Amino acid sequence: MMKKSFLILIGLSGLLAAQTGNVGINTSGPTNTLHIKSTADPIRAEGLKKSTSATDQYLVTTSTGVLKTVDLSIKKTAELLVDNHKFTPLVAKTIVGAGSNGSQTDKVHTATFTLSRRALVTTSFNLSYILTRSPSTLLTDNRARSVMAKLKYSDNGDYFANVSNEFTNGGSSASVLTGRFAISSSHSRIFEAGTYTVDLYGTGMSNYLNSADYFEIGWRDDNEFQVYVLYLE
Repeated sequence: MMKKSFLILIGLSGLLAAQTGNVGINTSGPTNTLHIKSTADPIRAEGLKKSTSATDQYLVTTSTGVLKTVDLSIKKTAELLVDNHKFTPLVAKTIVGAGSNGSQTDKVHTATFTLSRRALVTTSFNLSYILTRSPSTLLTDNRARSVMAKLKYSDNGDYFANVSNEFTNGGSSASVLTGRFAISSSHSRIFEAGTYTVDLYGTGMSNYLNSADYFEIGWRDDNEFQVYVLYLE
């Protein structure tokens, strides 16, 4: 009996060694080296150990059930892609020129970010500035003025996160408009995988009565600009 069992094992071993191509379980047409077909839960493994290595990978499946590995770094759920602290503005100042109804828009900052997959992106900013009629003249003409900040993304021609500060100064030196101001906002939207550019614009607006009436927005360098990502898949 022992001799017969030994011969059976020898024959089976030779059969397995000679086997080439794909192997199928519950399928006569395997498409991969090992192809297991089942109506539910085809694979079970017990006694698996917890990963302790940073170089280990996730085990994932495609839509057809093919097993693949993915680096752990690719599967981040959230990350800060842009963190520009105290950035220097692209323009030192925005001059709202003389005329009847005036406004001027300048690009103050720009940043580029890349998404590995679909994500909810939140862009936030804090933009600091001062207001003058010239580098040394304070505003005392009793006119209303507005300073606006807004975002524009490379995949969309619209402006987002439009936010503004409104000012009306007095008509005497006792109530001049001076000091440092700031404007802050944030905007969130969903992006598909890809590379995008987001621009931050500053706009000055006012209503003028004569050609001598203008004002300057002096953009400061104590600003913040961040792009935070929450991956959705």
